[in-house]
Amino acid sequence: MAQSAQIQDIYPLSHMQEGMLFHSLMDFSSKAYIEQTSFTIKGNLCVDSFQKSLNLLVSRYDIFRTI
Repeated sequence: MAQSAQIQDIYPLSHMQEGMLFHSLMDFSSKAYIEQTSFTIKGNLCVDSFQKSLNLLVSRYDIFRTI
């Protein structure tokens, strides 16, 4: 992370997250809960506008700034 992390808020874990934490602590070598998302954008994309949109989304909603 390039910037210094400053905590704004602490959110409680959901029941699913609690279960994921429990199982990952019980078995450090488990890869059961690796989540990955990818998507494909078809057509023309204005990268500058896309980046500005993402930055606005992240600045507006705390949850997108979680670590």
